[in-house]
Amino acid sequence: MFTIREIINNNEEIYIIIYCFMILWLNIDYLRVHKSVKKDLANISEDELIINTNSISVLFIGILFNLFRRWFIYLLAILVIGNIILSIITIIMFVVSLYHVLFNSSLESVKKSKIGLYIIIIDVLFISGFVIYLFLSI
Repeated sequence: MFTIREIINNNEEIYIIIYCFMILWLNIDYLRVHKSVKKDLANISEDELIINTNSISVLFIGILFNLFRRWFIYLLAILVIGNIILSIITIIMFVVSLYHVLFNSSLESVKKSKIGLYIIIIDVLFISGFVIYLFLSI
């Protein structure tokens, strides 16, 4: 009889692939609605917001969101593949996304910045390549 530990240990790649597909779904959905989100953001002013976008709690939520949406996959890719070039690419992606979280939290900077869109596009390509690598290695 199999224990839970044996089932988890023997199927780690499957769980990583499932997680990657969930994140891909979120990223592709964001790309699909990006134009309408930007259009709706243009109609909102800073005075209409209920929360202060420059508060530490919003920063903490953004960091936590990026941890599970991006950085965890970057770490998994480095640990699974272990390539130095991939490590350099993921460090660059981490720094860019960290910059985006730290310095593009106000409404005006979100309206003007296209960094978020570029990060999502690169993430979709990165995660797709990582999933293909995992499928080929299984």
